[in-house]
Amino acid sequence: MASFPEALDPAFRTLACPRCGAGELRRHDVRPRGVWDGSDDPPIIPVMRVRCPGCRATHTMLPDFLTPYRRYPTPLREAVLVGTETAPPCDERTVRRWVCAFQAVIVSVAVRLTTNLRAVLASERQDADVLPICPHPHSYAELHWLRESYRQFGHAPPATGLFGWANTLCTSAPAPLWI
Repeated sequence: MASFPEALDPAFRTLACPRCGAGELRRHDVRPRGVWDGSDDPPIIPVMRVRCPGCRATHTMLPDFLTPYRRYPTPLREAVLVGTETAPPCDERTVRRWVCAFQAVIVSVAVRLTTNLRAVLASERQDADVLPICPHPHSYAELHWLRESYRQFGHAPPATGLFGWANTLCTSAPAPLWI
């Protein structure tokens, strides 16, 4: 089985450069990235870097369980925010920063996901008004509700956890949002 960068090699060629919009990103290199999981010896994974031939910008292709500029994996941060992880491998101040960051971005993420789903339904000539109103706006429950709405209409990409799913859909826009 191919490792992460080799498995993605054909897939990234169809992506447009987030900086200039040109397609045909080219493989540039692979670099190691540490994933902090609370162990004394954090695992190191290879992440691929691609380069745009148009603007010559270099971009890192992260798997959905990693977020830019965050050391801890997305599923761990999600478990801490939901409360299923009772003994996080980080400082209490780190958890407070995660909560503040989540509260600051949840509204924008929910709006983007709802807009994306309505656009998909409109492109398939389905009635976007069949989308019900979320019973728990601006909360973690709203993300669950949105993912179920996407599944109901057959548009739920595979991902590792709810945050990974939201990040997968929200990073393709001109101004990416990350949870």
